[in-house]
Amino acid sequence: MSGGAGMSGGAGMSGGTGMSGRTGTSEGTGMSGGTGMSGRTGTSGGGEMKGGTEAGSAAVRRADGQVYVDAPAMERLVGAIFEHAGCHAEEARRIAWRLTGANLRGHDSHGVLRTRRYVEWIEDGRVFPGRCIRVERETEALAVVDGDYGFGQTVGEQTVDLGVEKARRHGVAVTALRNAGHLGRIGDWAERAAESNCASIHMVNVRGSLIVAPFGAVERRGSTSPFCAGVPRPGAPPIIHDFCCFADYLITDLPDYFARR
Repeated sequence: MSGGAGMSGGAGMSGGTGMSGRTGTSEGTGMSGGTGMSGRTGTSGGGEMKGGTEAGSAAVRRADGQVYVDAPAMERLVGAIFEHAGCHAEEARRIAWRLTGANLRGHDSHGVLRTRRYVEWIEDGRVFPGRCIRVERETEALAVVDGDYGFGQTVGEQTVDLGVEKARRHGVAVTALRNAGHLGRIGDWAERAAESNCASIHMVNVRGSLIVAPFGAVERRGSTSPFCAGVPRPGAPPIIHDFCCFADYLITDLPDYFARR
């Protein structure tokens, strides 16, 4: 669970239209890293999907030590898991669509492998299905909202939509979200703003996540500090820049490494 505060700023762009409907998971809009996977999502291991039907078997294949599942089949499976865990059908489909979409854009770390942890958070009472944002402070172009520990795929979407509405009305807007579950792939939110012809910037902290050492340090002191920016383009997919602010190095010979320094 992120538990942090997601910040997004949107600038209204003239000539925009209303929010368009969702695209299929095998298509997507802007690519924020990696490439699409031909309409299939990958899992590292795992077994065959249950059911025993011919259609179910056709949706799964094995190659290169991995199991590949057709995106629509994976989306249905993950949606059914979340619905069984207590999410209403619409929210379950939304979470499944977002997670599958992350795999299709090459962000496997924020894809369907998150399913188990999300379900555990529901069981532990750390994240709650069916929550809506609550506005705590608001001006014409600013809003601070509380996610009430709802799923990031739900309260994050609501927060972005609020920012887009304000930006389209006043030209610019800033929204701050706190007490939210994991927000998933942040590029999703830049793409959503771009669908309404809004440029946006998104910054996220991850409360309690000490996994990154400052430059030159040897101890972890902060989170990965995700950052994302999105810019819509007429008649073309938006430009999406989505990354974390850290580098990952594997040092196998420490004495030799320090000797070179």
